[in-house]
Amino acid sequence: MADEVVGNHRVLADLEGIDDARAQAVVALTIDDYTQAEIRQLLAPKSVRAIEGVLYGWRKEAQEKAQKEAQEDEGGGRHGEQ
Repeated sequence: MADEVVGNHRVLADLEGIDDARAQAVVALTIDDYTQAEIRQLLAPKSVRAIEGVLYGWRKEAQEKAQKEAQEDEGGGRHGEQ
């Protein structure tokens, strides 16, 4: 149960970090196991590719943020910075 609560908190934090309301909706629906075709029907973007683009952008930003946080946690700056 505790893992589920932590997981839900992480998802909410991730969603709050998304500035675009449409991207928030796409990510939330994806997390809730909607298919891209179903999301397209609900949100009416031009294509499934548009949904893929939103998800790609979100994933890329999340990965970059995670990498930056990992570097900061390691105390690592660049080339000996502290």
